[in-house]
Amino acid sequence: MEVGRRTFMKGLIAAGSILAGIKSIKSMPSIFSLVENQIQGQEKIKMVHTLCLGCNVRCGIRVCVDAATERILKAEGNPYHPNNTGWEPIPYDTPVKESLKHVGPICLKGQNFVVDHVYDPFRIRVPLKRMGPRGSMKWKPIDWEQLITEVVDGGDLFGEGYVEGFRDIRNFEVAANPEVLDKEFAVKANQVVLLRGRGQPGRIEFLRDRWLSLLGSPNFIAHDAVCANGVQTAHKYMTLIGAGKYEGQDRVVTSDDYVDQMRVDLKHAKFIIAFGDPYSAGQPAITPAGRILARRIAENELKLVHVAPEAGNVFVNATKWIPIKPGTDGALLMGMIRWIIENERYNKIFLENTHEKAAKNDGETAWTNATHLVIMDENHPHDRKCLRDTDLGLGTAGKYVVIEKGTTEAKVFDTVEHGELFYDGYVTNAVTGAKIKVKSSLSLLKEKAFEKTLEEWAEVCGISVEDIKWLASEFTGYGKSAGILVYRVFGSQPNGVYAIMALVSLHMLIGNINWKGGYLKTADFPWTRGIYDLTSFPGKVTPKKAKISREGFKYEDTLEYANKSAEQKYPARKPWFPKSYGGLWTEVFESMRDKYPYACKILITYFGNPIYVLPGGHRYIDVLKDRDKVPLHIAIDTTISETSMYADYIVPDVTGVEGSYGIMNPYPPNLARWVGVRVPAIEPLTQKTSDGRPICAETFAIDTLKKLGLTESLKIKKPDGTFTNPIGRAEDYYLRAIVNLAKNAEICVKPTDEDIAFVEENYPVSFVSYAKSILSSEEWKKVCFIIGRGGVFESIEAGFHPRGIHKYGKNNMFKFWVEDFGTLKNSLTGKKFWGTAQYIPIQTMKGLLLDELDAAYKYTLISYKAPFHTQSRTIAYRWALEVLPENTVEISEEDADREELETGDLVKVISASHPEGVVGRVQVTKRLRPGVIAIMFHYGHWAHGSEDYEVDGRVFKGDLKRRKGIWVNKLARVDPDTKAPVVDPISGASTTGSYRVNLVKI
Repeated sequence: MEVGRRTFMKGLIAAGSILAGIKSIKSMPSIFSLVENQIQGQEKIKMVHTLCLGCNVRCGIRVCVDAATERILKAEGNPYHPNNTGWEPIPYDTPVKESLKHVGPICLKGQNFVVDHVYDPFRIRVPLKRMGPRGSMKWKPIDWEQLITEVVDGGDLFGEGYVEGFRDIRNFEVAANPEVLDKEFAVKANQVVLLRGRGQPGRIEFLRDRWLSLLGSPNFIAHDAVCANGVQTAHKYMTLIGAGKYEGQDRVVTSDDYVDQMRVDLKHAKFIIAFGDPYSAGQPAITPAGRILARRIAENELKLVHVAPEAGNVFVNATKWIPIKPGTDGALLMGMIRWIIENERYNKIFLENTHEKAAKNDGETAWTNATHLVIMDENHPHDRKCLRDTDLGLGTAGKYVVIEKGTTEAKVFDTVEHGELFYDGYVTNAVTGAKIKVKSSLSLLKEKAFEKTLEEWAEVCGISVEDIKWLASEFTGYGKSAGILVYRVFGSQPNGVYAIMALVSLHMLIGNINWKGGYLKTADFPWTRGIYDLTSFPGKVTPKKAKISREGFKYEDTLEYANKSAEQKYPARKPWFPKSYGGLWTEVFESMRDKYPYACKILITYFGNPIYVLPGGHRYIDVLKDRDKVPLHIAIDTTISETSMYADYIVPDVTGVEGSYGIMNPYPPNLARWVGVRVPAIEPLTQKTSDGRPICAETFAIDTLKKLGLTESLKIKKPDGTFTNPIGRAEDYYLRAIVNLAKNAEICVKPTDEDIAFVEENYPVSFVSYAKSILSSEEWKKVCFIIGRGGVFESIEAGFHPRGIHKYGKNNMFKFWVEDFGTLKNSLTGKKFWGTAQYIPIQTMKGLLLDELDAAYKYTLISYKAPFHTQSRTIAYRWALEVLPENTVEISEEDADREELETGDLVKVISASHPEGVVGRVQVTKRLRPGVIAIMFHYGHWAHGSEDYEVDGRVFKGDLKRRKGIWVNKLARVDPDTKAPVVDPISGASTTGSYRVNLVKI
């Protein structure tokens, strides 16, 4: 008997074979009721609802702690949290005692996190100072007060000469580098640089806005370049309403208003195209998405198409797998755009709306600039800018201009409701009679989509033309209930920004923005203001804005540009990225190496391992070892990583279950307002200061500021305008943030005695006692209500209006033509970028095609994440290593036959930039497109517990299991123009694959 797919999937779900497909999360008993006899009664176990940090999906967890030993036993999913319940949590007002009867799933990363991250045998718990040269792995413990004195006051700290401390660098009068930047933009204080790894809202605001800004530095550089920078850059500028700008909106915008990420509503969409494997290894990830998808596909509610060179785990549930050539995702999307325009399958009513009032009249909350005219005349001073009323003598406000629907007459955009979508012609200045060549935004996108036939687009992608037609037809066949999902995938390729623009443009074409089943943003409750104003404090400093990474600042505003002759303005010494979302770690290291645009004096690395996670990160080891390039390096870390091994000092940090506080919503889509809260589940294991505070990132920040005499700036503003006592420990800040959250989250009902008792009996004693000492009784009750549930979570129904409009949607203009890109010049060539989505082959900063440069290399390399690992730190996850002790060189059956390779053979993988190659074992697979080599990330460590190190003469032997496998980043392609690893020319995003390699059998 043949079993149909639907019957098979239903059987798996009914049997509980797929964890993500459990039928009813609410009916599952907690582990405590199952094994109560074995643990001698539930009262012996403490339970804390908090947030996972096994990766960055931000699921809830219930940490189970042995009351006698205070040691973590395990974790469960928090049934209040949407991510742990397939977005169907128990009602928020469910009493906490009742909630213990329910449990949600968590993935393997969550279980590993609560045990192996905390109890890692290579965990650093005391402050360390290097004893030998950087990288020698020889350390000695250092007294906390002595460490603070040394890094603040500087001195001959290592017998190697004078080292400037924070006090020396905190100078607002001396220019950082007067040859490149005026001191209006960069002073000596800018030379403190912090590289932020895993960021958690709450901690980010404290460390960036309170600590680093008081030091006077803008250089709080996140890790986005190796994460979602390409996605964020495209979304930001396609939705941006600048401070004080008018884009047709009804409201007044006082600060930049944009959305940096949106995603398809997987709970209600009927057709989803998933690029890569975001439902397994990215975001929304397996815990929330796996259950939702498995059930919906089994019930024939959803078609899911998987587009990737390698069939990821999402393939198990997918309707279809399309094995595309690496790096050509944008070409597929442009082909879909062509088919949709050619067949008029776009949402004409939505696209014709010219401003917000027109959109509202049609039942929409967002609108586009599809009809807005763009000047396309190289001789016009405003070439590639959107046409304004001032260009035609129609007004003085600088408003956009459209061709009124059904006419050829140019009108100011907010004087008409609907405009012509496809216009290519001239308009006339009403005063001078001069004609100006213009095209509508949608016409400019059409031009790029029509540069190739569908057959040509298919050839670029290496897929069937019928696949493009089918995808476009299906995508436009479900009204607003369709979408495309990408976590980062092609956003982290050198053509990533334009590919993401194509993705967003497709959602705009079907008009599904802010609709149930469509394209949604996140939603949350604010917490920086409410009862306490965490953003206002005495002595607040606004740092000078030019960052060392050359992000967010125009080359044309530098003294380097100003001092060059007109004929020699370009190239800049290094590329600048004024429209990047930011987080350009590669550029930081390049800048530190060449002291351009200025030098780094103090480097702080926090919760990150850039040497390991950066493509080509090994190229920067020499930078970290060079005391001239990096005079002082302070690492805030939990272990000695491939980066912190080159530090001068290591400040031990707490882990997520000890006090790495966070107040954060999950990533989009959020169907309603969801904010998880992370608080300690156990007492911190790091050494304490002489006054009893756990040493961690916040303690380091607080004590350095106090040593600098900035104690007054650590105060928090109260409702009456007075200030609290100075912040002395992390809880002083975060507990008041939770008080604010309670005020702003109106769904918080009146706390009961049970809520308070649950927290006071289960949560760490020091946390509870300190909280009660600084908060009023009423504040504490409200805090207990929230942290006892792990956050604040609305029901899905509360997130939508009856017609299906998302209450918390982004009510902005979405832009097909992005003027910010279309007028932006490449700082190396002086040529302008293009302003709509387009497909460009993978290339260097100056436009050299990598496929042509590397034509002698037969294979295209891709790398990917595993569902049981995340980034660099999870090599400590024992159970993950039991699942897969090492990664492999994955190759298709066809290629393996041609190369005469079998699973288990040793091969060397070589690239143009790393001819020495890396060695690994072959894994022959059916899941890979021929011509592609795949290597999983996470493996091939040479620190992080894999290497011996010495503390005070005692040698700690490394665990060789952590050294196994291949470090794929060593193969990264270097740009011959910049001599740095290849990046996206607009965003600066690092390239994690899609470059060419060869195989050599050993």
